[in-house]
Amino acid sequence: MGFPSSPITIVEYSDFQCHFCQNFAMSVAPQIEATYIQNGKVCMVFKYTIAYGSESQLAAEAAECAAEQNQFWPFYNNLMRMQFSGDDEDITVEKLQQFAQQIGLDMTLFKESLSSGKFRNRVIQSDAEGRTLAINGIPAFIVNGILADEKVADSFEEFAKVIDVELARLGE
Repeated sequence: MGFPSSPITIVEYSDFQCHFCQNFAMSVAPQIEATYIQNGKVCMVFKYTIAYGSESQLAAEAAECAAEQNQFWPFYNNLMRMQFSGDDEDITVEKLQQFAQQIGLDMTLFKESLSSGKFRNRVIQSDAEGRTLAINGIPAFIVNGILADEKVADSFEEFAKVIDVELARLGE
């Protein structure tokens, strides 16, 4: 989300079933978008962490199918709003297809991409990448190559401090 040429790139490692990730997506992320992404200061990149097994994997692959149609962020928002649990078997292909339809995706392409496993390896690779970074919890954020303190996930004010320090360091 945002412009790749932005002075700050934030990489988020997250899982659609993680309660803390959902809270970030619904409370802090919209404020970052309004304050920093819309004015070109920040670009946000999402990476998958598969913390809850096969349902996390399925949701991540479905998000990639939405991304294939340039609709990752609306799909992300729908998934995070649902407050899926890592304990229940509540992410199904049918529910993911409903979300895809709600945001107007080409359902034939979406279904074909999801059923084929087209993005399975991309999701697995993203998860593996995050695990090599010694991330202790999710959501986790890499701000211009530096792992941010965990407290930024809970507070826009804390996240804004990190962003503002980096902008000042860059002379922005």
